[in-house]
Amino acid sequence: PAPAPSPAVGALGALVSAVRRGLGTEQSNGARLRAATLLVRESEADSAATRAEVDEEYGALLDANPGNAMAAKRLATLMRSAGDVKGALEVMERMVAGGRGANECGCWLEWGEMYAEVGEWGGAAFCLEEFVLLAPLDPDGHARLGECYATASASAGDGGQLALLRRARKHLSHALNLMGDAAGRAAPGATRRRIRRRTSRALLSMASVSSAFLDSETGGAEEQEAKICRALLEFACGELLEMCEGGEFSKTMGACIKDYVEDKMKVTDLL
Repeated sequence: PAPAPSPAVGALGALVSAVRRGLGTEQSNGARLRAATLLVRESEADSAATRAEVDEEYGALLDANPGNAMAAKRLATLMRSAGDVKGALEVMERMVAGGRGANECGCWLEWGEMYAEVGEWGGAAFCLEEFVLLAPLDPDGHARLGECYATASASAGDGGQLALLRRARKHLSHALNLMGDAAGRAAPGATRRRIRRRTSRALLSMASVSSAFLDSETGGAEEQEAKICRALLEFACGELLEMCEGGEFSKTMGACIKDYVEDKMKVTDLL
């Protein structure tokens, strides 16, 4: 069953009804008013049939105007939540082809996450590159992009693996710098702890990328670049161990991370 509508949705429903009454029957079928009505119906949908009707009406709005970004994003979100990620991707592609969403950070981020869900790392990286171009100071965007490149490198041929690892390293470095700045500005307490937890994911990714670079069998790693990777690996492992010792993870998670980090350090003679 659908959850009870929030007060905000209830207020929107009352506003939509009032506007409809004020406009009259002939003028109350505009695209914006229809979209607002659908937002209310989304919250009230208590069956698969009702949700299908909402999807169909969003589709009708898009048929009338393929560039209707609001309808496209809501329809894509509903389809994604229902498990139809490929269908949601088609809706997003249609929206951008209609000339909307290309300058919206949230659009590119959502699109990139959907590509990642279906394992299309090239598409995910492209969308996240657009996202960080629009939001260059967003650390999470850089971290997600670095993870995409790192994942794609695992299945790349010898010629492409190092190039992807370098891109991953670049964006993870940006993410860690930005997160470090944010943690330094944050007052002690819950906000700083949240930033530190986000940092731990980027640190793990950096440790993995640096280790993969050093372990690569392509022979393309020059001595200076290898030194950089060893320094980054040492930094990431040191930060993670400090977080483990400081009790910033649960007991089980801390033990797993500590084992992982110490294994990486042993393999690369850092421990």
